[in-house]
Amino acid sequence: METKKRITLKDFARETGITTSAISRILNGKETYCSPQKRQEILDLADKWNYKPNIGYRIMTGMSTDITAIIFSQERVTYSECNLRLLVELINRLEEKGYATYSTVMTVDKTRNCEKFLELERKGCRSFIFIGQPVGNEAMLACIQKNSYDYIGMNLSHHISTDPPRKEYDKCFNLNETDAILEYLRIFRQNGIENYRLLMPESYFKHRFEPHVDHAELASFRRKLVETPSCEFSSSDGFDARYDNAYSAMSREYRQDPEIRGVICITDYHALGAAHFFHDAGRKVGQDVLVCGMFNTAAARFSLLPIYTSNFDMKETASQMLDHLFSPDPIQVAIKPEIVIHRRTRS
Repeated sequence: METKKRITLKDFARETGITTSAISRILNGKETYCSPQKRQEILDLADKWNYKPNIGYRIMTGMSTDITAIIFSQERVTYSECNLRLLVELINRLEEKGYATYSTVMTVDKTRNCEKFLELERKGCRSFIFIGQPVGNEAMLACIQKNSYDYIGMNLSHHISTDPPRKEYDKCFNLNETDAILEYLRIFRQNGIENYRLLMPESYFKHRFEPHVDHAELASFRRKLVETPSCEFSSSDGFDARYDNAYSAMSREYRQDPEIRGVICITDYHALGAAHFFHDAGRKVGQDVLVCGMFNTAAARFSLLPIYTSNFDMKETASQMLDHLFSPDPIQVAIKPEIVIHRRTRS
């Protein structure tokens, strides 16, 4: 069998009379002194010959590559159905663009995370997509900015409050969960519901909900707060933990106040636990009491009890993130939710 000869920069040079260094710059999208006609001639030849650059050489010389790293900030972030849908959409769309991908899950150890990041760089990753904010993110950002790599983040906090101030991420998408909560509150008001509870960690209330509400109403909202653990994914049974925590919390609240008519939870698994408690207590979920969750997961979609939830369009979000991944311009986007209520009954 005849071995197909590999096309090199020298072949381009022989065909066009242009130096190999100028050809290299053209093929890598960099400026040269060549005329637009000569530049197009090189690009047309690359298409005709189906030229594939030597990825090993690109990695060794620090040149750009078509390899993107998708980085989860920690293990518990991978349990989110919303994040997994985003991952699949990103991989599919990057593949359509001719990009290869690596994915990794960071730890709670800063040194280990920096090692994992540098390993991705050694493998040729020159663009990075963060899902969540990893421990040690400052060093990663410094490396990205120093080498002019591309990046974009989902739920990547862009403000780092330290003294002296650290560099900030300025290319971030965030799921606007607060808009969903405020919409649930509007639905409560429409239904004359004033006796409700906010089921969430104190840290969530303080950092993600409180900054977006009217200061005059803050004391009232805080009286509605029922705290839940801030991290329930210490093991693979995290979904059960969220369900159990919500069920127990509503049981305690109900003993003190059996007239509760609404509850807003920050996940559908919390909402399912709360809904099952009210059902077991003889309250009609969807009529006597409204239960709201988040992220339109299987817990809400297949619940026999009607649960309000919020859907975030991950397909469109992935498309928008990739539109901005390779742009140097700062971007802050809040992904708005669509409120959904699932009413599933047994036949």
